[in-house]
Amino acid sequence: DDSEKELMMALVGTTVLRKVGSGADMTLQPESYPVRISLHELVGDPLNSSATIPTYSCGGDSDKCMFPRPSTRSEKPFARIVYEKAKGLQDAIINRTAPNQNDLRLLTVTTSMPMYKIIQVSAMPSRAYFGNDLLEQYSMTVAWEIAARYIEDLARNIDKMLTTAVAQDDSINKVEALERIRSRLEEVRREMKMERDEIYQQINKSGAMIAQIEHIERYLYGSLSSQIASSLRFGR
Repeated sequence: DDSEKELMMALVGTTVLRKVGSGADMTLQPESYPVRISLHELVGDPLNSSATIPTYSCGGDSDKCMFPRPSTRSEKPFARIVYEKAKGLQDAIINRTAPNQNDLRLLTVTTSMPMYKIIQVSAMPSRAYFGNDLLEQYSMTVAWEIAARYIEDLARNIDKMLTTAVAQDDSINKVEALERIRSRLEEVRREMKMERDEIYQQINKSGAMIAQIEHIERYLYGSLSSQIASSLRFGR
């Protein structure tokens, strides 16, 4: 897939090895292409429906992409994709309609976050004042999980390619190019850890706030007559 290939090159950089000369004089001439986008830009913001990101274009050379050129394109950020699906499920709960099963599966199977439970909480009338903020935070968390999986898969592929290249006597340039990509992936991993740590801190604050609200509600309902408390709970 050209789109994914171009995005990967923009994220970690790449080196193209071109043959120079012929016969016994043939050598591989490396040309490096720098990183053009950060993982933060790729994950994006849940409230941005589209982002213009710098990337590379293979120019139709799908097989080898020997002459990538700088380009830009509009992409829907990972966080926005997750947020839209979460919002759709929230709307289904509020309107009491059937949820989109594909979106439900995506947000329950592909993440360690209890996303559907969060969506249910955000759909409660008594949580309306911070429900969307909750969805935004958890959408970011799920988006970073998706990005983390993508990076780890990429790192495993690079390690396999590096092992193969090291075993070949004539692939010094290839080894060096792959080492540069692996080094960049380590940078991306560090960036990813910092971003996820920050988001988890925000989620912990939200969790503490929800717990405090529930404690106040329990105290409030305990102080009221059963009939009034029942009416208030129904309004939730």
